[in-house]
Amino acid sequence: MRAAIKSPRKAIPAARLIPADLRHSVLKWGWWLASAPFLFFREGEPEMKLKEKLFRLLPFLSVFSLIFGRYLYYGPVYFYQLDDYIQYHNYTAFNPSIWKLIKDMGLLQARPAAGVLDLAVWSRMFPVMILAVAVISALYAGAALLLRAVFRRHFDTGWFFIVIFALLPLGFEGTYWVSASSRIVCGLFFAALAAWLMQKYFDGGPWPLLPAALAVQFFASCFYEQVLVFSVALMLLLAVLSFRERGKRCFWGLFALVNTGLYFLLTALAPSGTFYESRMELVLPNTLYYFDTFLPEVLGQLRHAFLGGGFYTLVKGLWRGIRILLADRAFWFALFALALCVLFYFVARRREKESGQKRKRGWIALLCGILLALAPLAPFFILANPWFSLRGTVTSFAGIALAADALLSRLLRPFGCRRQGAAVISAATAFIFVLAGISELHDYRQTMRNDQQIGTLITAEAALENAGESVGILCLEPSYLEEQNYFWHEHLHGVTESNWALTGFLQYLCNEQEIASVTPLPTDPLYRAYNYESNRPDRFDRLYYYNAGEGTLLPVTLKQTGERAYEVYLEDGRQAARIQDENGIGRIIPLL
Repeated sequence: MRAAIKSPRKAIPAARLIPADLRHSVLKWGWWLASAPFLFFREGEPEMKLKEKLFRLLPFLSVFSLIFGRYLYYGPVYFYQLDDYIQYHNYTAFNPSIWKLIKDMGLLQARPAAGVLDLAVWSRMFPVMILAVAVISALYAGAALLLRAVFRRHFDTGWFFIVIFALLPLGFEGTYWVSASSRIVCGLFFAALAAWLMQKYFDGGPWPLLPAALAVQFFASCFYEQVLVFSVALMLLLAVLSFRERGKRCFWGLFALVNTGLYFLLTALAPSGTFYESRMELVLPNTLYYFDTFLPEVLGQLRHAFLGGGFYTLVKGLWRGIRILLADRAFWFALFALALCVLFYFVARRREKESGQKRKRGWIALLCGILLALAPLAPFFILANPWFSLRGTVTSFAGIALAADALLSRLLRPFGCRRQGAAVISAATAFIFVLAGISELHDYRQTMRNDQQIGTLITAEAALENAGESVGILCLEPSYLEEQNYFWHEHLHGVTESNWALTGFLQYLCNEQEIASVTPLPTDPLYRAYNYESNRPDRFDRLYYYNAGEGTLLPVTLKQTGERAYEVYLEDGRQAARIQDENGIGRIIPLL
């Protein structure tokens, strides 16, 4: 056995993944793209002094420090969750041929860029995953500044946009958890870069900007379905906003739709696999079922995620964050966050060079914000399994932030202090958001600790060397957090939430792919109709009973007392629990 997070993994030579000539091109263009967040701070002075150059970088450094700084409450460490162990360790450690793995799993069938980068880039950072968080945070800061620059071309978009887009506590799952942020944030960065390049072309820039914008927009579409829709909507919106001044050039924005068709064509031709198969099923609005059952379910999930999640991750999150900070006596972090927000205030209050273009009215910005917030939600209205998690809200943040910034500007206008007042409000809001994020980070840390404790217990007490065996663990719950800001879907669930996650984590701990399949069997519900066959207790070769209070894992046997009814006994003859079925829903009643 080995300690979690510290074991080295098998390295995959870069040449096996990318040919040398292609690798050289990727590095050259990658360096250019990575520098894009800084480009729009330049004004072309070849003799610019070093001090002035550094001053140009202040906005990026300020935003990046706020995003990444809130993840450093417990130091420069990352708290691994769920898929992280499988995607960033097991895939590369246990599969000598990466391209064979990509083909067998059908990773090019959907989100191809995300799947390839998981194996080629992010998995290489697994021992120090905080490095991946830093890179992704830099991309997120770049996306925020690029989007603001694009919107500022048409509206009086201020720095409050940055705060809402980059720091809203609701987005913690989608921006911190690498299994999610590597798709969402990376996609948003390239979508923002594509929009920035296209806007430059609309404004009379040289023709190479057009193919560059379309290529980057296509690449952005290869990360996440919601990003694809957001990117297309943003391109079309910029074309409409620019058409009156720029005319025919803006018709090129329609090629974002061509990119969408090209994406679906290429993914349809890609090798198929089981990984994305269930996610590709659709439900169309042509049946009574859609309007009576499906649509209310989707709207209910959106309401829970945006309204419930938004309120509790902010209000309850702030209250818990302050309590945690005071209990830990981490006053250094409060001063650190305050210093970052003061820096952000000075960045936000400085007078910016105007573009010379006539700005559109605030109500147009509000309308555009609403449209951009709604557009990324479109896929969930046709996907057969519309599982809308908190991370799904992040692609709507650009629209929400644009609308919120327009409202703030309108509210401050009568007082004649829009720039100064907006800077104060933006910095204060950023400080509140950072403090609220402490509680989310605290829960991620505790979830990883719980996972490691339970995983170590299982590897010590249960024989896992027989790969053909199936092992079930009764009373093993998805989460053991005593308190969290908002319970919704798999938010802050541990590896104990599913067979796939738990077995993958145990493979990581054992450093061995061929082990028994281990399934967590929670108390209520043990199963429902859709997962009865996978969770019915009599199908397992071995059963164990997990006593969370005592931290023990004990082998047990079943005694059937009726149809789908069982008594659970320890080896010493004591009854540990009983299992009953109520209208097709299984429940475990612990007796110890």
